[in-house]
Amino acid sequence: MTRTPGDTARRRNLADAANGFLPTGRKRVALYACISDGRDPNDVLSELRTYAMARDWTVTAAVYDTGPLDRTTDRYALTRVARLLEDGAVDGIVARSEADVAASTKLGRSKLDAWLEGLDHPGFVDYLHKATDSPDDRGLLLDEAVRPEVVSP
Repeated sequence: MTRTPGDTARRRNLADAANGFLPTGRKRVALYACISDGRDPNDVLSELRTYAMARDWTVTAAVYDTGPLDRTTDRYALTRVARLLEDGAVDGIVARSEADVAASTKLGRSKLDAWLEGLDHPGFVDYLHKATDSPDDRGLLLDEAVRPEVVSP
Protein backbone atom coordinates (compact mmCIF):
# COMPACT_ATOMS: atom_id res chain seq x y z
CA MET A 1 0.00 0.00 0.00
CA THR A 2 1.40 3.34 -1.02
CA ARG A 3 1.21 6.13 1.57
CA THR A 4 0.75 9.74 0.61
CA PRO A 5 2.88 12.41 2.31
CA GLY A 6 -0.24 13.40 4.28
CA ASP A 7 -0.68 9.83 5.52
CA THR A 8 2.96 9.67 6.57
CA ALA A 9 2.73 12.97 8.45
CA ARG A 10 -0.48 11.91 10.16
CA ARG A 11 1.07 8.59 11.27
CA ARG A 12 4.17 10.40 12.52
CA ASN A 13 2.02 12.83 14.55
CA LEU A 14 0.05 9.95 16.06
CA ALA A 15 3.24 8.13 17.03
CA ASP A 16 4.69 11.33 18.55
CA ALA A 17 1.49 11.95 20.52
CA ALA A 18 1.47 8.36 21.78
CA ASN A 19 5.04 8.81 23.02
CA GLY A 20 4.41 12.16 24.68
CA PHE A 21 6.09 14.38 22.11
CA LEU A 22 4.34 17.59 21.13
CA PRO A 23 4.47 19.16 17.69
CA THR A 24 6.84 22.13 17.56
CA GLY A 25 5.10 25.33 18.52
CA ARG A 26 2.18 23.72 20.30
CA LYS A 27 1.54 25.38 23.67
CA ARG A 28 1.07 23.38 26.85
CA VAL A 29 -1.46 24.91 29.25
CA ALA A 30 -2.96 24.33 32.66
CA LEU A 31 -6.64 25.09 33.15
CA TYR A 32 -7.56 26.90 36.36
CA ALA A 33 -10.87 28.07 37.80
CA CYS A 34 -11.95 29.53 41.09
CA ILE A 35 -15.53 28.38 41.67
CA SER A 36 -17.33 30.97 43.78
CA ASP A 37 -20.86 30.74 42.41
CA GLY A 38 -21.73 27.08 43.05
CA ARG A 39 -21.31 26.00 39.43
CA ASP A 40 -20.24 22.46 38.67
CA PRO A 41 -16.41 22.51 38.42
CA ASN A 42 -16.50 19.94 35.60
CA ASP A 43 -18.71 22.26 33.51
CA VAL A 44 -16.35 25.18 34.07
CA LEU A 45 -13.25 23.14 33.25
CA SER A 46 -15.01 21.78 30.16
CA GLU A 47 -15.55 25.36 28.93
CA LEU A 48 -11.88 26.13 29.51
CA ARG A 49 -10.81 22.91 27.77
CA THR A 50 -12.93 23.79 24.71
CA TYR A 51 -11.34 27.26 24.63
CA ALA A 52 -7.81 25.79 24.82
CA MET A 53 -8.47 23.09 22.24
CA ALA A 54 -9.87 25.67 19.81
CA ARG A 55 -6.42 27.31 19.93
CA ASP A 56 -4.67 23.96 19.38
CA TRP A 57 -3.13 24.04 22.86
CA THR A 58 -2.35 20.87 24.79
CA VAL A 59 -4.02 20.70 28.21
CA THR A 60 -1.65 19.14 30.74
CA ALA A 61 -3.54 19.94 33.96
CA ALA A 62 -7.04 21.03 34.94
CA VAL A 63 -7.59 22.16 38.52
CA TYR A 64 -9.93 24.37 40.51
CA ASP A 65 -10.39 25.97 43.89
CA THR A 66 -13.66 26.79 45.60
CA GLY A 67 -14.22 29.98 47.52
CA PRO A 68 -14.62 33.70 47.11
CA LEU A 69 -12.83 35.59 44.35
CA ASP A 70 -11.77 38.32 46.76
CA ARG A 71 -8.90 36.21 48.13
CA THR A 72 -5.99 34.67 46.29
CA THR A 73 -4.52 33.19 49.45
CA ASP A 74 -5.45 29.64 50.50
CA ARG A 75 -5.92 28.58 46.90
CA TYR A 76 -3.90 25.41 46.61
CA ALA A 77 -4.80 24.71 42.99
CA LEU A 78 -3.65 28.22 42.04
CA THR A 79 -0.36 27.51 43.78
CA ARG A 80 -0.09 24.28 41.76
CA VAL A 81 -0.60 25.93 38.36
CA ALA A 82 1.78 28.73 39.32
CA ARG A 83 4.44 26.11 40.10
CA LEU A 84 3.78 24.32 36.80
CA LEU A 85 4.34 27.59 34.95
CA GLU A 86 7.43 28.49 36.98
CA ASP A 87 8.95 25.03 36.45
CA GLY A 88 8.31 25.14 32.70
CA ALA A 89 5.93 22.18 32.78
CA VAL A 90 3.36 24.41 31.04
CA ASP A 91 3.67 27.45 28.80
CA GLY A 92 0.55 29.17 30.08
CA ILE A 93 -2.53 29.21 32.25
CA VAL A 94 -6.10 29.43 30.98
CA ALA A 95 -8.70 30.82 33.40
CA ARG A 96 -12.28 32.04 33.17
CA SER A 97 -11.38 35.63 34.01
CA GLU A 98 -8.60 37.72 35.45
CA ALA A 99 -10.38 37.67 38.81
CA ASP A 100 -9.69 33.91 39.03
CA VAL A 101 -5.91 34.41 39.13
CA ALA A 102 -5.23 38.03 40.03
CA ALA A 103 -6.60 40.81 42.12
CA SER A 104 -8.74 42.90 39.79
CA THR A 105 -7.08 46.22 40.48
CA LYS A 106 -4.20 47.96 38.76
CA LEU A 107 -1.98 46.76 41.61
CA GLY A 108 -3.06 43.15 41.14
CA ARG A 109 -2.58 43.27 37.38
CA SER A 110 0.85 44.83 37.76
CA LYS A 111 1.86 42.09 40.22
CA LEU A 112 0.71 39.43 37.77
CA ASP A 113 2.61 41.11 34.93
CA ALA A 114 5.75 41.40 37.10
CA TRP A 115 5.52 37.73 38.08
CA LEU A 116 5.18 36.65 34.42
CA GLU A 117 8.11 38.87 33.41
CA GLY A 118 10.23 37.37 36.19
CA LEU A 119 9.89 33.81 34.89
CA ASP A 120 12.99 32.15 33.43
CA HIS A 121 11.04 31.45 30.22
CA PRO A 122 8.11 33.06 28.40
CA GLY A 123 4.77 32.42 30.05
CA PHE A 124 1.22 33.70 29.64
CA VAL A 125 -2.21 33.77 31.20
CA ASP A 126 -5.23 33.82 28.89
CA TYR A 127 -8.86 34.34 29.85
CA LEU A 128 -12.09 32.88 28.53
CA HIS A 129 -13.90 36.10 29.48
CA LYS A 130 -11.87 39.21 28.73
CA ALA A 131 -12.38 42.20 31.04
CA THR A 132 -14.54 44.81 29.34
CA ASP A 133 -15.88 46.61 32.37
CA SER A 134 -14.03 48.33 35.18
CA PRO A 135 -13.21 46.50 38.43
CA ASP A 136 -15.40 48.96 40.33
CA ASP A 137 -18.42 47.93 38.25
CA ARG A 138 -17.85 44.27 39.08
CA GLY A 139 -17.28 44.91 42.77
CA LEU A 140 -13.91 43.18 42.64
CA LEU A 141 -11.69 45.53 44.56
CA LEU A 142 -8.98 43.15 45.64
CA ASP A 143 -5.57 44.11 46.82
CA GLU A 144 -4.08 40.85 48.01
CA ALA A 145 -1.01 39.26 46.45
CA VAL A 146 -1.50 37.80 43.00
CA ARG A 147 0.53 34.68 43.58
CA PRO A 148 -0.12 32.91 46.87
CA GLU A 149 2.75 31.75 48.97
CA VAL A 150 3.66 28.13 48.47
CA VAL A 151 2.45 26.03 51.38
CA SER A 152 4.56 23.03 52.28
CA PRO A 153 2.71 19.91 53.45
